[in-house]
Amino acid sequence: MLKKRLAVSVLLAALPCSASAADFAKTDARAIGAATVAKEVCTAVFVSGLDKDQFLATNSKFWMHPADRAAISSVDIDRPQKTVTLTAGSVTGKAVFKGAKGCVAYGPDGAEPTIEFSPFKAAGLTMKAPWPAGDKLKTQASAIQPSTLARAYEAAFASDAYTNAFLVVHKGELVAERYALGVTETTRLPGWSIAKTLQSTLVGLMEERGLLSLYSRVPIAAWAAPNDPRRHTTYADLMRMSAPISCGNTQSWHDHDAWAVTGYPESLYVFSGPDDAYTYSIQRPPIGADEPRGVYSNCQPMILGQAISNVLAEMGSDIASFAQKALYGPLGMTSVVMEPDRAGNLLTAGYALATPRDWTRLGLLYANEGMWEGKRLLSPEFMAYVRAPAPLWAAPKYGGQVWLHADQCIFGHCDAYQFNGIEGQRVIIFPSLDLVVARFGFGAGDVPNADPAARRPALEALNAAINILLEDIAPTPDASRTAVFETVKGFFSALAASDKAQLMSLLTEDFRLLEDGEIWSAETLFDKITKPEREERWTLTQPRILVHGDMASIELRNTGAFSSARGRQNYEWVETGVLIKQNGAWRLKSYHSTKLDQVRSP
Repeated sequence: MLKKRLAVSVLLAALPCSASAADFAKTDARAIGAATVAKEVCTAVFVSGLDKDQFLATNSKFWMHPADRAAISSVDIDRPQKTVTLTAGSVTGKAVFKGAKGCVAYGPDGAEPTIEFSPFKAAGLTMKAPWPAGDKLKTQASAIQPSTLARAYEAAFASDAYTNAFLVVHKGELVAERYALGVTETTRLPGWSIAKTLQSTLVGLMEERGLLSLYSRVPIAAWAAPNDPRRHTTYADLMRMSAPISCGNTQSWHDHDAWAVTGYPESLYVFSGPDDAYTYSIQRPPIGADEPRGVYSNCQPMILGQAISNVLAEMGSDIASFAQKALYGPLGMTSVVMEPDRAGNLLTAGYALATPRDWTRLGLLYANEGMWEGKRLLSPEFMAYVRAPAPLWAAPKYGGQVWLHADQCIFGHCDAYQFNGIEGQRVIIFPSLDLVVARFGFGAGDVPNADPAARRPALEALNAAINILLEDIAPTPDASRTAVFETVKGFFSALAASDKAQLMSLLTEDFRLLEDGEIWSAETLFDKITKPEREERWTLTQPRILVHGDMASIELRNTGAFSSARGRQNYEWVETGVLIKQNGAWRLKSYHSTKLDQVRSP
């Protein structure tokens, strides 16, 4: 069972003032795009130390309408004032560097954001401490041969991939890294939506300390009305992008021509449009009847940022201070810059930068199952939650601010999961291989596009590089473990299909299931579970399988989604099973299912 956590019941009544007159109008899509790209250039020049012209030539400038991108006539850098001004025809965007707080876009009134400048330190290496807390690397031999690495580097840095950094951690050691010209191990690079995983890690650290419970409601005063469906939103819902909140849930992020008609997409608007992105996101209405609930949205991480800010404020702390003490310090992440909106809120949905080594350290924490140098930072329950498919998503591809491969295994490894950022930023964790692969690059390598057939050179290059690496480190397939897992998956497939004959062929004659405090036979199981009037889907993840001769055991996480005329229901279980090999085939002898009561019907 999940550990009981103390929930901090702070009512978020003292929210900042609602959107001010300085906010961009959503209909002013051209001005918002120009301000956002000006902010990107500001960050690239002042935070990352990159060349302006190189950045402009290789950045996707996705935030602007293509006609405005083509019309860019000047991008002026005022180093004494630390500002960037972008002009595209009649449209101007401006941003200012605020030191350790990064860059902030100006609003439509042209007044400089009132964020105070704070000292900015260049990122450096900690050579006195060994990796991973420091940067002193071991010189011991790796399982990956030099010739293999050379080929992987060549693949990762294909000319049209625009890769800036490629790193490989195997068995906890940084065994490979390479950088593009002008980028080094001390260059801060944007992770974009990997910032969401960074924030969710802070939630996990707070959960481990008993500061909040994942499945408790987020107490927001604006949602307190008894008939407001948003009032039931939990921290877990927000992390799963599954709260009943409308934030352009059906809008296309990629249809630039539609922006002029429907306005700048809300899920993108939150970055540079409102002065106060947190309040704007909280004010989004409940979803409509035709809107999906499980959908990727940048408003929900902003709401989560407000929620944890209020919990930390009760302790006299804030996100930046807590992150430094609880995460950056222990992991040796010395380079992180989190950028704010014009009200000073950290834009936790996507504005964070760090060196590639620091982003990779975050991936290593997850690869270590939440452990760091012998100390537990993230609870086992949190790690299980993060990698469990979000039940309200149509496909099991999203967890708790990480992307999953439960339904479409990558490189033959269904347990792999990853941190994603727009324009091809990736940190991929392969638990079964004790492997972390990170890739960062310019937007031209992975221009945002809704067309599934569009080429994505950055990811093609990354996939090619990983396939090469796996030649040396992929384990020998275990046929017995694979057969055990296939038997359990077949068990659930037979239940979903109401195929009694197939179900019985996978069970021993004395099969028993422990469910809800009851002991069921195979007949009882079939009668209780199979219901012709409902559609059933089970998704099995995180299997741990042990095989001892003709006996095997399995532990796993099960996420179920059931649809019928009465609506949709979603549940999660932690399950264990014992299998016996009979006549050369594995059969389930017993199965124990423990329901987790944190997932409600919508």
